[in-house]
Amino acid sequence: MTEPDEALVRRMFAAVPGLRSELDEYLRSYVGDWAGPPVAVEHLPGFLVKLALDCRRRGADRRDQIRELLVFLESELGHDDLVDELIESFFVAYLPEPADRSAQVLELLGPKLWEAREDQLLDDAAGVLESVVDFVFKLGEEVPQAADRVAEHAQRRRYGGFADAVLAELSHDAAELAASDRWLEVGPLLDFLESEYGENPAVDNAIDVSFLELLPAPGERGGEILRMLGPRLRAAYRRSDPPAGQPGGRR
Repeated sequence: MTEPDEALVRRMFAAVPGLRSELDEYLRSYVGDWAGPPVAVEHLPGFLVKLALDCRRRGADRRDQIRELLVFLESELGHDDLVDELIESFFVAYLPEPADRSAQVLELLGPKLWEAREDQLLDDAAGVLESVVDFVFKLGEEVPQAADRVAEHAQRRRYGGFADAVLAELSHDAAELAASDRWLEVGPLLDFLESEYGENPAVDNAIDVSFLELLPAPGERGGEILRMLGPRLRAAYRRSDPPAGQPGGRR
């Protein structure tokens, strides 16, 4: 991580002190060999994703803390391009869409955060490909585990984030199932993705970005799922996650 990222962590803890204990808990759950603040900074993107998902899932229970976090992030936007990219890519992008059941959290966004989210939604809508939408509907039809997720998001297909949202949530679900040794529930999803991979570049990209890249690394909670990937998905995961010592590697 860069110096701006490290400074962002310090400022975030100062503005929202309760997040320090949440980060500790996050690292204990997902990073088995946590060794203190350097690892905490390294995992800041994943922690920001978790916070955004918490806003969607637990917004009503944590409204005051979420408000503090959003006020802080609003104040950070517009001063440093790297910080802006971090917040927009790993927090704003995972906030709900206006038609989501959890969309009430959007009412708490300041003007800069809302503008960033709206720009993302418009970009998604402009870039969505019908083949990717068809792939997600096929996923819902053939994989029982995915049916509810697809149905929940289908009404929002006017946004290109439809496929991304479904696959990102399924990636999280699959890792949790693997961590709980519920392998029979993971298999049909991985088998379907394996069979579809390599047939359409746009679908491959959706699987890469919104499913494979969000899977835990070896040694993290749920990392056992990597052993279940078929040859196509395994090769794609390795391309997206170079070994340690190479640029971008997580291991």
